[in-house]
Amino acid sequence: MSTSNPPQHSLDQANGVLGAHFLRDRRNDYDHITCLIIYWEHDTEGFKEEAYQVHSFFTSKLNYPAELYEIPLLEERRSQMAVERRILEFKEALHRNNSLGIIHYGGHGDEDIIRDINGREPRKSVWAANPGSSSPKVRWSDIQPGLNTVNGHVLVILDCCFAAQAARTTDRVTPPNVELIASCAMRVKTALPGEHSFTTKFLKEAENRLEKKGYIVISDIYDSLSSRDGRLMQTPLRWGLHGPHSTIRLDPLSKLVPRSYNHDENSGSLSLRIWTWDPLDNSTLDKIIVWLKTHAPRGVAFVRIEEMTQKTSQLQKYMRRDGGGERSVAALHNLPEESQREVCGTWDMFKINLVSAVQNLTAGLSVNGGSEEVTDEIMVEFLVKFQRNLEALQRVVQRGVLSIPQLKKKEVLVSAIEDSALEGLDVMHVLRARREVNFPSDFPTLEKTPPITQAQATRDLSVPLVISEYGGVRVLVEYKLYERSDAHGIALCERGINRLAAVLHTSDPRSFHTPMCLTVSHEKKEARFALIFLCPRTDFSSVVSLRQVLEARTSESRSKTKTEKLRKPNLAERFSIARKMCKAVLQWHNAGWLHQGIASHNIVFLQAADGNIRYNEPLLCGFEFSRAENELSRDIHIHNPDVDVYKHPDRQGQSPKVRHTQIHDYYSLGLVLMEIGLWNCIPELLSSYIDRQGPAIVQEKLIKKMGNSLQHPMGEAYERATILCLKGEFVDGKKDTGISHEVIRRFEDDVLKRLEADPTREERKVNV
Repeated sequence: MSTSNPPQHSLDQANGVLGAHFLRDRRNDYDHITCLIIYWEHDTEGFKEEAYQVHSFFTSKLNYPAELYEIPLLEERRSQMAVERRILEFKEALHRNNSLGIIHYGGHGDEDIIRDINGREPRKSVWAANPGSSSPKVRWSDIQPGLNTVNGHVLVILDCCFAAQAARTTDRVTPPNVELIASCAMRVKTALPGEHSFTTKFLKEAENRLEKKGYIVISDIYDSLSSRDGRLMQTPLRWGLHGPHSTIRLDPLSKLVPRSYNHDENSGSLSLRIWTWDPLDNSTLDKIIVWLKTHAPRGVAFVRIEEMTQKTSQLQKYMRRDGGGERSVAALHNLPEESQREVCGTWDMFKINLVSAVQNLTAGLSVNGGSEEVTDEIMVEFLVKFQRNLEALQRVVQRGVLSIPQLKKKEVLVSAIEDSALEGLDVMHVLRARREVNFPSDFPTLEKTPPITQAQATRDLSVPLVISEYGGVRVLVEYKLYERSDAHGIALCERGINRLAAVLHTSDPRSFHTPMCLTVSHEKKEARFALIFLCPRTDFSSVVSLRQVLEARTSESRSKTKTEKLRKPNLAERFSIARKMCKAVLQWHNAGWLHQGIASHNIVFLQAADGNIRYNEPLLCGFEFSRAENELSRDIHIHNPDVDVYKHPDRQGQSPKVRHTQIHDYYSLGLVLMEIGLWNCIPELLSSYIDRQGPAIVQEKLIKKMGNSLQHPMGEAYERATILCLKGEFVDGKKDTGISHEVIRRFEDDVLKRLEADPTREERKVNV
């Protein structure tokens, strides 16, 4: 390894290049921004007024240059040609580096269903001056692909009927540099201008975020508007950017473009030393310059550390807000005394562990600094420990906030959701889900004939989700079949399905590990309900369940079809599945919702076209019998040994002895942990017992059969966590009859923390 230096003039040139690059205001991603707000000439329905509001927002709030453009009402294709010329001018203004263009269209849309010579409905994105068929039109789908020539990013906001048709199929893929926000799905109409329009809601949400944070992240606005809190008549859709950044961030554009850097007391600094294997010549120096210019983030800091220390700072602010004058209902001094002690104790331990980890990091780097491989291992070890301790602290704070008795009141719960003191603590999504659980809002069922989904429903329990299309977008659908003869049962089922859809619509998929529900459809002709979920990813071709993967483990599997070719997850992936399913159950219980159907066939993964299965992104589905913790169980019993075997012995039979509790969810989870550990299906592991004595005997036989069988493949901690779930030993004395925060705490401490200390993440001591 060499540290020879290039000539001084080369270093001066390098500093000049870096100085010129970083002289720009890096607090804004873009140097050159232009906005184009489009509407039709002679508008009488309010689109022009909304266009002026959009123009005012961009110019006065963000200091962005913006122009209004009226589409002229011309015959034949002349309106199309006029828009094409204006878009060409728009693109020419974006030829410089770090450019951003914003296009907003407010007006009518045309469904474009006149069949072509092949008998197909085009359904492209078409703008119309009026709803009538003879109205002048602009085929936006023919113009949008040309935005890929812009030297930067383009944000396209379409507030019109059938807006999602701008990115409907593979022949009209949104350009990779374009982020598209559509006010509604394909075949769906949106609201006219006014207080309920998409544009009005978008501007209001943008202003709120700009006021609170000083910037706007487009994906955050979409997430808010697509949730129940958005209160939109139709669910908007979004297509993000391709590349390292999937969304656009809007910062106010500084009016003082030339600037020089002045260090002040609030800014930070660091010393960076880079060693190179080869002599530090001009070629190597050029590569380093490109690396720094290309990959330096906004704060010119290590991205992962930047994110973690930001969370630590938010937690620190929460701990320090306990002084006088703090009115937050969720302030530390308002927590129950036991929760206060736990939060404060965990915070103190976090600080002690952080100091110890930094000391070990410093000592390890000083001793092993000459080995790049060892240095990487030490850094990874530090980051893993830091992340683990941070997540544990966040969960304790979250649990403390959720234990506040006053949150059972709707007005207090709403106040907590709007409380800025809780931002960044990963508790807001749980509070929103809990609000929907305890104080449900209307979530009307769509009634469609013919069905709005295209897939066929089956009674096959091997995988609960199927791929379909809804509103021109690929979605995941879970069908609920029913018997036509039971009218009363259908009505009860519809109420339950609507309630479930509302809860799944508000939950955060990243925390609950469940896809977000877009809507629910009652397809009466097919005698089924369809829960329609937004796909967490777009790069997949099929859905497989944990049950299918387990059954594919040997050639003697009962499933001798496609599943035999499924790749078995490695040890790290199996631990990841176990941990994330435990976290999912923990979050649902925090929200006050019992799953009541946890099983390997209700845990699914997305599979890419090349056959790769994303085992690190498991999804918990199959909420067929879910309910809020303060409701009676829905004891609709369908006898199926492969399903019944996952139920607690107290919940077996036609008329279960007791109501379903969180202890019963933990039991079912324990069976799944057993399947993951032994890599075999429970029905097959215990087929002899089930055939002779029925599913009720499973708990006793399973614990005896397990012995030390889990220790070898998964470790002692994993085995102990599994046994605790099966025995339900989370309460002293009489078993729990509802969701208890003490039981949640015990589950987290005794099960989740054990799984987080698995052998693939075994602590390594640094030799000093």
